[in-house]
Order: sequence, then C-alpha cells, then structure tokens
Amino acid sequence: MRIDIVNSLQKYKDQLFPIVRALAERGGIAYLVGGCVRDMVLNLPLKDLDIEVHNMELDALHDVLRRFGHVEEVGKKFGVLLLLGLAIDWSLPRSDSSGRKPHVILQPQLDIKQALQRRDLTMNAMAINLTTVVCEGLQEITTHDIIDPFGGLRDIAANQMRAVDDAFFVQDPLRLLRVMQFAGRFGMAPTPELDALCARMPLYDTYDDRPLARERIQSEVVKLLLLAPQPSVGFAWLMRISRAEELFPFLKDNPEALPVIDRLAPHVQACSADEQVMLFLTALCYRPLMSLEAQQIAAPQDERVFDFNLDKEMPDHPEEDRRSVSKEMSGNRMSNKNLLINCTDSHKTIKAVEVILQIIPQLKNLSDDAAGLIAIKKIAAQLAAVQTSLALVSKLSWCLFESTAQAVEQSLVYCVADRAGVLNGPEEALVQGRDLLNQIPPGPELGRLVALAYQLQLEESVRDKQALIERLMGERGA
Repeated sequence: MRIDIVNSLQKYKDQLFPIVRALAERGGIAYLVGGCVRDMVLNLPLKDLDIEVHNMELDALHDVLRRFGHVEEVGKKFGVLLLLGLAIDWSLPRSDSSGRKPHVILQPQLDIKQALQRRDLTMNAMAINLTTVVCEGLQEITTHDIIDPFGGLRDIAANQMRAVDDAFFVQDPLRLLRVMQFAGRFGMAPTPELDALCARMPLYDTYDDRPLARERIQSEVVKLLLLAPQPSVGFAWLMRISRAEELFPFLKDNPEALPVIDRLAPHVQACSADEQVMLFLTALCYRPLMSLEAQQIAAPQDERVFDFNLDKEMPDHPEEDRRSVSKEMSGNRMSNKNLLINCTDSHKTIKAVEVILQIIPQLKNLSDDAAGLIAIKKIAAQLAAVQTSLALVSKLSWCLFESTAQAVEQSLVYCVADRAGVLNGPEEALVQGRDLLNQIPPGPELGRLVALAYQLQLEESVRDKQALIERLMGERGA
C-alpha cells in the first residue's frame, strides 16, 4: 500500500516542513505518531497531528518552535508544546508511572519502539519518520516505511482493535470509552481479549482512587455521536460487554433507540455540534413503548427514567469508607445522578431534551387540518423557549415514527410546520408588553395578558392587533 504523505499533509506542509528541517539541524528526529498515522492508513482526512520529537531536550524544542511563532506550553510537565495557529501537538517521548496522573519522566533518547509501547491500541501505536520524509524529499511512502512494532497494520487489515499492553491499558479507565467511540467511528471490533479486558476493568482511577472524571466521559460520547457513521455500534458494544447501564442508564431496556440514532446521523451533519448532540440524546432517551404519563409516574421510584437534575449529589461518606465508595461509584453514583450526566453538563441541552420529549406525543398525533396548524404553532413556541426549532425536531420525528415518508421534507411534521410558517421559528406575537404599558403597569397582570394575547392569536388565527388589544381589555374588565 502506498501513501501520498505530502498530499495528506498538504494543509500543514508550508508551515510544518521548515520546522522539521530546523529540528533536524539541531539533531532532532520528528515522528508522526498516533491517530494521524492510523487515519493515513485508513485514507481518512487528518484533523490534527501529533509529532513526537526524539534526541532533543524540551528547552531546545521550545527554542526551535518559537522561531516560527508563539509557543504555548499546553502540557510542559508532559513534554507537550503547541505552536499557535498550527493544529499540531509537539511532544517528547516519555515514560510514566501507573495512573492517569502519572509521574512523568521525559526521555528524549528513548527508542521510538519503546515510546510507542505506552499507546492504548495497536492501531494507534504506529509512527512515521517525518524527518526522513522531509529531508529526503519523499512524496510517497509505503506501509513498509511505517514503524509498526505491535502489529497495528495487521489489526487494521483484520478490522479489529487490540491493546498494546494489557497492564498499561487498564491504568486509565478512559480507554474503555475510547474503544467505544473507535468501534462506532471505524466499525472495528475489539478482539475477544480486549472485550474481556474492558468488561472487567474498573471505571475509577486506581492510582488516584477517584471515579473517572465526567468531562472525560462526555468528550468520548460527543466524538462517538458526531464522528461515527453508525453511533449505535459503540453503545451496542458496551451493552454486549455489560458496561452500558452503569454509564448510560437511558440504554436500559431501550435497545430500539439504537437504530434511530443511526438513521438520524446522516441527516444532522449540517447541524451545529450542540444541535446534533441534543437530537441524538433525545432519540436515546425516547421510549416508544412507554407513554410519557407512565414515565412520569415511574420517576419517583426510579430516578433513572427522567431525572435531569444536574445538581443532585450522593450523600457524604466517612473518610474511612472513601476507598470502598469510590469503587462503587462506577456503578451507582454515575447512574443515580441522572440519565444524561455522562453525556453533557449543558443545562441548555438537557432542558431542550426534556421539552422535546414532552412534545413528541403531540407530534406523533399531529393532524393535517386546522387543528394541526394550531397545535404546530404552539409547539414551535415551546421549542423557541429552549432555542430550537421544528426544522431540527422534524428530523427526529421522521426517524422515530414517520418512516413511511421518503424524506424529512415529506414528513407530516415538516409539511404542517412549513405550511404554518413556523418551521424555523415561532409565529411573531402581535401584542408585546410595550403595547399595553399605557393601560397596564408592569407586573404579573401584564405578563398574563401578553400570554393570553399570544394564545388567542394562535388558537383563533387573529391578525388584527388593535382588535386583539381591545379584546384583552374587555377580558380584563370582565
């Protein structure tokens, strides 16, 4: 297999290659490592680069980089520098002690094969000698030029994921989530040995004795949802190894949600990242076999149903019980806080999910008549309150229960909303608070009448602003 490496690095070439030459002049050897090498092999576009520089101390690397711009020390302790304006992490080889917050020893003279041993999966434990490519003017390389001491190329060809080192892999619980999102993104299956490893590894940091940080989990979930052509593959793998419920309780007894997110994925690519996450999470939390009323009744007994309270905490525990409690957190604390705690911290997103879940039954029962136009206008107003629209939600409703329509634009929800003029936002209110201030002082009564005006406008299709104000005054007098 031949790789046109210069073309792969085209958007970086003009800035990158002079830096590599300057490093070589100081005796440094620059290696492309990790995901960018994997993506080249998979013929995928490169999102960012990781370059590991050998035979050079950190201060010397800093000196060379600053000749080309402002250098940020994003992880100086870990030997990681960033040149402003260039999406490349520059690092030194290192060895680590156990745990996610290890004692780091920078080892500039470390052999590249030894440096790759601390990678999680074989497909991420490959390197390309970029100094050779640049200084010898190579246009192409072959897979024989890829440094691959652990069989990453073989595993990619076999469409499988395998750990480089089992003992090192389990030291960071995030690696379980990385396997999840890689499974969805690349359609690769973990080996039976990796399955077994992930099924039993703890979801807490054994070195620091604390649960896996929520934001780290959320980051991997977002990658799965936004980058995977079939996000369900990652969740389905977690279910298969019996790790899904402790992390994502919305998947409990809800496997029918998984095909929905796969169907949704190609139709939300043009949406913002926040919008995509909102729609995916709503689909995952929707339970078509249980009515909303039944879900609300169930909530007091089982807070995993629709508990969106981000601020709820577990009771305090005595210090002597901290070790045993932390070991239980991977199962209990994560699932008991609420359904979406491991997916997002955004109150805006969670509130939007909650509102959409409440209106789905209305969308499902929407009629194609005058009553349907009134209903869809009210729904548009509800969605506007959480900064979303029927143009977005119609994609979800189409995937959930309008499968007979050949496209979103042919679905009933989309067509009724379009006909009502509320596809991208609610109908503008005829009467605002300022229109009544000369007759009613600010306060609850003013708010009540403005809300009543909008209700009458939607329900009775009122278009005469003055007539509506007079009616409000009549209602007030009565």
